[in-house]
Amino acid sequence: MQVEGNLRGGSLDEAAQESEIIVVATPFCDAANTAGALSAALAGKLVVDITNPFGAVPPGQISGIEFNARAAGSARWVAAYKTNCWKTLDEPQLMDGSRRDVLVCGDDHQAKQTVIELIEQTGFRAVDCGQLTNARTLDLMVSLMIELDDRYQCHTTSSWKFFNSQPARGQ
Repeated sequence: MQVEGNLRGGSLDEAAQESEIIVVATPFCDAANTAGALSAALAGKLVVDITNPFGAVPPGQISGIEFNARAAGSARWVAAYKTNCWKTLDEPQLMDGSRRDVLVCGDDHQAKQTVIELIEQTGFRAVDCGQLTNARTLDLMVSLMIELDDRYQCHTTSSWKFFNSQPARGQ
């Protein structure tokens, strides 16, 4: 895949100030502090949170993204790629030729649609999972996916797949 655009290095603050879309790809334990330190620069920006709390928040009561959003709440937060192993990020297709799903949650419809379009452009299939509170379920799905990968020796390359009778957009 060829990507067009400009790429350059800079500080986290510069990146947050100058970017339209920010991806939180830090370890979960650092995400809220990083977002809090950048809260002024993140105001109104689209922030994609891919972090997973792995038990660092009360399971099912609050999601990792909800916890992180409290530190920089004026950003437009979208959860995505939380149930995709990092090893699969350059493998949008499954062995059967179907596209891997990326489950997406967010309360800001426009921000979520932007993320869905970007996911689709990278060859994955985006599945709109509704509001941000549904990321609580996604957080729990990750631990189960890891356990199943280990049990069935998938070497952490599996991902959740949603099957429906209606073709997804772009499928």
